[in-house]
Amino acid sequence: MPINKINLIHPVKNAFALQTAKAFQEKGMLNKLFTTYFYSESLFLKLLRKAAPSIYLKINNELKRRDWQIDASYIISKPWIEYKRIFLLKTGWYKKLGQTSDQLNTKMYDDFDKIAATAEWGNVDAVYAYEDCALQSFIRAKKEGIYCLYDLPIVHYKTAKEILGREVELFPEFRPCLATVNEPQWKIEKKLKELALADLIFVPSNFVKQSITAIGIPDEKISINAFGAPVEYFKPLPKKDTLFRAIFVGGIGPRKGVHYLIQAWKELNLQDAELLLVGVDLFPQGWLSAHIGDTPSIRFVPSVPHHQLNEYYSSADVFVFPSLAEGLALVQLEALSCGLPVITTPNAGADTIIQDGYNGFMLPIRDIEALKNKIEYVYANPEILKEMKVHARDTAEQFTWNRYRNQVIQDILTYSKDK
Repeated sequence: MPINKINLIHPVKNAFALQTAKAFQEKGMLNKLFTTYFYSESLFLKLLRKAAPSIYLKINNELKRRDWQIDASYIISKPWIEYKRIFLLKTGWYKKLGQTSDQLNTKMYDDFDKIAATAEWGNVDAVYAYEDCALQSFIRAKKEGIYCLYDLPIVHYKTAKEILGREVELFPEFRPCLATVNEPQWKIEKKLKELALADLIFVPSNFVKQSITAIGIPDEKISINAFGAPVEYFKPLPKKDTLFRAIFVGGIGPRKGVHYLIQAWKELNLQDAELLLVGVDLFPQGWLSAHIGDTPSIRFVPSVPHHQLNEYYSSADVFVFPSLAEGLALVQLEALSCGLPVITTPNAGADTIIQDGYNGFMLPIRDIEALKNKIEYVYANPEILKEMKVHARDTAEQFTWNRYRNQVIQDILTYSKDK
């Protein structure tokens, strides 16, 4: 049966869900997009813009993060689910209710899954949904003879739990920071049911694919489609100083392997060099300051607006991302777009993008000596580093979001043609 019309189901806008929605709209395949809150300039915002421009700017900038950039007539919004989550999070009341932020997010996804599954769908051939918010829609789709298209953007929980469980054994103090280790059984069973019901599964990397073939998912159900690089708005900018600088951007915590990077950097003790960490501190309270406080060559910058990251990337010479468990971390593609070689691990998902010695290096997880070796190599070889920077941008221009959108459509059409 050909797939002509698709309902896309995702509670919050992110880069890859946005691009999938745009792909479906461009090809005339989007029937409805089900989400929670989506941005549109309401009458309230228009009045606020005139009455209090500075307040409007702050509120509007925050809300615009939910701009799906597609015609609003396609969007079915269930905002109260997200309003409740944000209210509890911002007020801190979720703590009084004995919940964590992860439990709050899980509840929102589960509520959204149930509501999207009971909504009016219209005449569609497929539903395209994401991990943790697909089960109820897939159950309904199977009853109605509709294809189930599943997007798994991060490594399967079993592989993640094995890797991060080992990390907790090595560093027991990190257990509260590694939510995957503490996943409730019902959530694990839900993920497995979603995979079992899916007709076609989209993953961003070999690492994610291997994590689900390991539990018996057949190769023919899986399509690898690497996320896109934002080459239109992340570009190389002139470096303003001559200091050698390695940069990490993202959640600064144990899942990203930042503790190994800090140790490697301290042991290197490079002259006229700086390690710049940009992002939210996700280590246990006090851990980060205790481990970098006595090292003047390590600088920590708390989370900054996304549009400012281009300046931070461009102030550096190499991007280092020793993550333990990802799908495909988008920061690697941002760094490549800014002309930065990437030192990373296969577990960060860029194994089909990074080529050793060409645009970066691929290292085993937890390997401090390998981190030291490659950082020191680019530090000591400025001419080679210069060439790698050019190759980094060239790579980004090959892995664009336009390529991603085209492949999503092609994979779906090929799948339905073969059925």
